[in-house]
Amino acid sequence: MSGPVRSGSRIERLPAQLQRPAVFLRELVPNSVLDRLQPRFVYRSDGMATAHHSPFLDDAAFDRLYWETAPRWEKGPKDLRWRVWVLTRCAMQCQDLGANFAEFGVYRGASAFMVLSFARLGPQQRFFLFDTFAGIPTGSLTASEHKAGFGGRLADTSEEEVRAYLAAWPDQVSLVVGDVTETLDEVDTGPLAFAHLDLNAAEATVNALASAYTRMVPGGMVVLDDYGWADYADQRRAVEGFLADKPETLLALPTGQALVVKL
Repeated sequence: MSGPVRSGSRIERLPAQLQRPAVFLRELVPNSVLDRLQPRFVYRSDGMATAHHSPFLDDAAFDRLYWETAPRWEKGPKDLRWRVWVLTRCAMQCQDLGANFAEFGVYRGASAFMVLSFARLGPQQRFFLFDTFAGIPTGSLTASEHKAGFGGRLADTSEEEVRAYLAAWPDQVSLVVGDVTETLDEVDTGPLAFAHLDLNAAEATVNALASAYTRMVPGGMVVLDDYGWADYADQRRAVEGFLADKPETLLALPTGQALVVKL
């Protein structure tokens, strides 16, 4: 066969004897023609494309703040707006539950900045931000995570930098510095209404999920940033294993995220 057949594609669903000529014809057609035959995507970035209504495109305040934070995402400015829209809307949904917020995996503070900008936390609500602020620890990585070089990634940050970046919310922000596998039991977050997990490692993620789950109030939400990405298969299996005997249903999203709503 002259080219790959993608899993789940229309060519793959053809009878086997038709797949080779279908691939041949596909490769005869210039990409420019194929592009014209595709739906007119209104958003095409971050591993997904959609022709459907994308509300952030009409939200000037969101768009402005997103692009202000964009240089702080990993590997520089990129268009993660659907992912961040999901994150901020979930946080807004949880803002009136009266409980605290937590983020596990803060990096340079961009997602926390967006959450704080849109979720109006009350004077008694805290946002606990857990991170080493020195990169991903190597001690609890799986063999495949070690092989992929996860250890030490995301080290171009610091506690001082993030604290200064989030200085507009001194009464809400509490930075928790250290490996989350060690700091989870040292900090009493109190009841949680919202948690964002973006730790890029399986064991740390499932430990943070277990901690957040026990503290989550009914109606509270957990957003898992890494769930759907191929590089984080170990993490996905660990999350699914933890939730296997829980009453909640994990909702996978086309952004690569997953959502759990506490019953």
